[in-house]
Amino acid sequence: MGEFGKLPFGDLSRTVLAVARGFRLCEADVWDVVQNTWVSFFRRMETIQDPASLPAWLSTTARRHALALVRRRREIVVPDLAGEAADSETPERVAVLADRDRVLHHAILRLRQPYRGIAELLVRDPVPTYAEIAAELGVEPGTVGPMRTRCLKRLRRLLLAEGIDGW
Repeated sequence: MGEFGKLPFGDLSRTVLAVARGFRLCEADVWDVVQNTWVSFFRRMETIQDPASLPAWLSTTARRHALALVRRRREIVVPDLAGEAADSETPERVAVLADRDRVLHHAILRLRQPYRGIAELLVRDPVPTYAEIAAELGVEPGTVGPMRTRCLKRLRRLLLAEGIDGW
């Protein structure tokens, strides 16, 4: 392990985990991204010249693994809609989107404030900026990101409890 032996691998693992979770993957996929990132590191650690660049290297590698997984999942998740144009209004597409919206709306209504408020803002089209969200909720702009993260985690838990995993 050489020059990497003194690095805070626990902190680096938390960084990789945070990057993977940022892609809103199910927990099993998150851990696959983490594992694949570390496997990539151990296969290529001799090529990394500067140990100080390791956090950035791991974050980039985790991001690439997560994106690859998201791309594969998109191809698999909705194969019956894959050949249709995105703006195509087939009965199947209308039904799938209506069901998704109904389940999401029901889950948002089960959130407590301020998370319900932020979730309602996040589903607007177009999504408001953090400054607009902060103004509407009456909070500092710097608190919107952490609030959004907590909101989405709670929403994800509610959807998982309903048997909804990924969309």
